[in-house]
Amino acid sequence: MDNLICINDKELNSLNLKKTEYKIKGAVPDKVLTRNGKITENRIWIDGVEVIPEIGFSLRPYYGSSFDWGWDSGNPGYNTSLSACCYIFRDERIAENLFIPFKEEFIDMFPSGNFEMDLKLEDFLTSNNDRLHPHLYSCFCKTALVNSREILVYKDPETGKISANLADNYAMHDKKLTNLEVKKLNERKQRLVFRLFAKDDYLITGYDFKTVMDKSEEVMDRFYKTSFERIMKKRY
Repeated sequence: MDNLICINDKELNSLNLKKTEYKIKGAVPDKVLTRNGKITENRIWIDGVEVIPEIGFSLRPYYGSSFDWGWDSGNPGYNTSLSACCYIFRDERIAENLFIPFKEEFIDMFPSGNFEMDLKLEDFLTSNNDRLHPHLYSCFCKTALVNSREILVYKDPETGKISANLADNYAMHDKKLTNLEVKKLNERKQRLVFRLFAKDDYLITGYDFKTVMDKSEEVMDRFYKTSFERIMKKRY
């Protein structure tokens, strides 16, 4: 127990790490094909141990089973992040809660090609402390229009009731703004826009994750269809 650390003296719920610094290495193939004709893939090591893409793929198969990094990494970048988080945090729920901000903080910043660098998690964990809540779960919409839209849901430990505030979920996804005050103002506007559209449907509740997510996807899908129709009317 003496080796366990406390992040900035804040309680991080049940998350216990023996350290917050890791050595990470990435490698890209020199050639497109191996000798047996099989396509080679990018590889990742953390503290000298290779992390395989099947780890993230088993949890979120729609990202595919390959690795990539950098701004244009696309779905392989999400799989890289999820697989790395599973290895580091050793808890699937925590990994799923953290892999989106982890990708934005680290995976998107990795240089293209081969690299070796230190990964320091202390500030990252402090700024994402809310995602470590023991009863918070990261789920994803899978419908065509809102594919890969993350929805954070909370399960009340006493009643078992599951809730998803879609207005909050919609507002939290704009990562382009760096000014904190402007970002908060923009989030308030986005919450208002969504609540005006969804009315009472902005807060989805139930006692089954699938039921809550099915309803969330229906509302989100309807919202984006309406938004798309409005954009098209303005254009034409």
